[in-house]
Amino acid sequence: TPLYSSAASDVYKRQVLEPEPSADLMERATIPLKTLSLVVEANHAFVLNREGVVVAAHDQHGQTPLGLNVAFRPYFKVALDGGSSVYGAISATTGTRMFYMAVPIFESRTRQDKVIGVLVARFDADRLDASLSKPYSDDLKMILSPSGVVLAASSPAFILKSDRAWPWNRFTGEIRRQFSDYRFANGVPERLPFDAHQSVCLLYTSPSPRDQRGS
Repeated sequence: TPLYSSAASDVYKRQVLEPEPSADLMERATIPLKTLSLVVEANHAFVLNREGVVVAAHDQHGQTPLGLNVAFRPYFKVALDGGSSVYGAISATTGTRMFYMAVPIFESRTRQDKVIGVLVARFDADRLDASLSKPYSDDLKMILSPSGVVLAASSPAFILKSDRAWPWNRFTGEIRRQFSDYRFANGVPERLPFDAHQSVCLLYTSPSPRDQRGS
């Protein structure tokens, strides 16, 4: 959903259009961002200008990356084109798995008008893991990136593993940047121990020593 003219979006617009926003404007911009975080239960909310630079931010733990440039992130590029998106990645500031929801900030009420910035809410991926793990069934549930890397899963054993074998010289560029500085073993994600593209996969676990002894 685009941001239309409102008290909150007017502050966002001033923030992204001011070449050097005042301290008062920056403080005022954090108020609706804090409200947004509370409403959608996000860990962090921030505003980007058209260059992809964080110009206003609110974080539950006070880690506000003002001045950070995230123009390389796909969610930013989609929003600049007027679209909304959800994107999973490892945060460049926290080094942890996060999911980002991004929407464009339009200059006026019409979607055909110019996009002047981007509003982003960021969520800890652990929450999504917990949601996937709810006891509706024993099925394994995973969310994979376009490159086949598990971004969230109902079983922690498979997180950040891949549905394919990645040669180290191909796991580069935009694919690698999605995971920031995360240190994969051997420089690439470990392959999943099953074919994730099969319609049905049966997973077996080794019995514990107690199970082997019997009751």
